[in-house]
Amino acid sequence: AMGAHKEISLTPPPDSWYITWAAEVGNATDVAAAWTSAGALGDFLGSPTGTLYASDVSFGADAAISHTRMSVFMEPQEDGMAQVAAMQAVRDDLTEAAPSLGVLIYSKAFVFWEGLAVIKGETV
Repeated sequence: AMGAHKEISLTPPPDSWYITWAAEVGNATDVAAAWTSAGALGDFLGSPTGTLYASDVSFGADAAISHTRMSVFMEPQEDGMAQVAAMQAVRDDLTEAAPSLGVLIYSKAFVFWEGLAVIKGETV
């Protein structure tokens, strides 16, 4: 969902443990069946390829993923309100792509843009 979104830059390309692991596993069924498991994913995160991403995934007491981080860059927007719209479009699309995960999509820039949206809403 991230790589196909017009507001997300493809230069540099999106990078995440999931993209790398899925490419290594090579079978979407295997990834979908095991990605919440600390066992298979934990093995990947301990491998030479996966250690780069080890701090990007936290597991809960039930061995399922509790937090994760993925790195992307946003395309430049023409103004502040376009940035707010881009942020909301990315949030909407990624939430729709995985509704059962209860995702919270944020970044340092998103925190600033949220403030901008509130200020505009309060002053206009």
